[in-house]
Amino acid sequence: MDNLNPGSDEPVRFKAEKIIISGIRHEAILTSRRLILVYAGTGAIRESIPYADITTAVAGINTLREPLITLSTGAPDGSRRETVLIFIHQPAGMDIQERDRCIATLAEQNVPVQAISRHAALPALDRKSLMDAGTLGGDASPIRPAVPDWTIYGLPQQSRSTVPEEPPSQSPLVTIAAVILVIGVCIAALLFLFPGHQPGTSVSPANATNPAPAIVPVPTPAVTPEMATQDVILQPVDIPQNGIWVRVAYPGLATGALKAGGWSFDVNNSITDLYQLPVGNTMIEGLIGKMDGSARAMDVEVYNGGSLVSKTTTTKPYGVIDLHASVGSAVISKPLITPTPAAPAAAPTPDTSLVLHTIPANGVYVRVAYPGNFTGSIAANGFTREVNSSGDQIYQLSMSSGNIDGYLAKSEGSTANMVVQVYKDGALVAYDNTSTPLGVVDLHATL
Repeated sequence: MDNLNPGSDEPVRFKAEKIIISGIRHEAILTSRRLILVYAGTGAIRESIPYADITTAVAGINTLREPLITLSTGAPDGSRRETVLIFIHQPAGMDIQERDRCIATLAEQNVPVQAISRHAALPALDRKSLMDAGTLGGDASPIRPAVPDWTIYGLPQQSRSTVPEEPPSQSPLVTIAAVILVIGVCIAALLFLFPGHQPGTSVSPANATNPAPAIVPVPTPAVTPEMATQDVILQPVDIPQNGIWVRVAYPGLATGALKAGGWSFDVNNSITDLYQLPVGNTMIEGLIGKMDGSARAMDVEVYNGGSLVSKTTTTKPYGVIDLHASVGSAVISKPLITPTPAAPAAAPTPDTSLVLHTIPANGVYVRVAYPGNFTGSIAANGFTREVNSSGDQIYQLSMSSGNIDGYLAKSEGSTANMVVQVYKDGALVAYDNTSTPLGVVDLHATL
């Protein structure tokens, strides 16, 4: 297949736009015949896999709690290879739903699949796992760049080595020669300290002299990569006066993770980095470790409204900071500049060729209007409804307030506009649209 517009004899069953393969952003298109992997942004096809070549499709989750699918495919020479599709985090569990829909679509095409329950797929993570930057358990090739392993006490783990073999037994002559050599060295030292003294004679106090201390040359240490970082001078950083920030300052490389109020942030620090946390009245936790054996200090500081709340320092080689800092409400020290509101854009209207239904005056409704076929899901207050239809469709939601998350995708390569609208008591409160072939509307609304 040379393009992304399949013919009428090969309809698109499902499309996932937010996946990562080998650290690169991709899109996955599941047609009635095959699985197409496309580089995101460029539209170039990475691989087209017929369903008959897929031996197994296993749904799982990695240590970063990202849902994934492991595809095992056969090659003409009889070998087997694995391709791991990682679904990028999306709100309201949409990433897990996308993975499950991919598995369901593969099962519909007679591909052997293995699905796991959502609760079984979420293992408890310890602090060591938080420092893992995304390796898959049991896989020799990491999907994310990995950081070195640490114990739970923050000390570096040394690489495992085999038990040293016992030294071979030495001949008694070697031992005797070593003893004679030591005695000779001792006699030479006595002659050096007492130049006029012969063995067997006494030394009178009048003739005894104070021996001059021996000058021992101090070797110049070799410069190592760890020591080279000590020449880096940290420059002052202006701390923002609004909100809660975490500053990591170290003249080298430090990695780890920060967690607060349900948010999670990866730390990949070089020299000095600032991380803003959109939280308040919570506990900020994290594990941040030095990536080299330098003895220079690494500082982790927490600021609120430009004022220092907490500071932790370590100078240990490969040291780790276990952060626990309590912060109150986010402080705004400088007045916020209110931007001049732009003129509101006109809400898109559905295709005039469609027969539009009247929106009821009471209740919450989602309208999806598109001349062709569309699929997706609508989630609200913990309930999800699968969508697979065409034309003008109105879906009622049993709610009066809360969050609405929708993922609607066009099933054809048409440029006709697909409109998604949210109504409450007859009034339009949110909308989105797309005219891109095989386009997707990612809807988020709060009532």
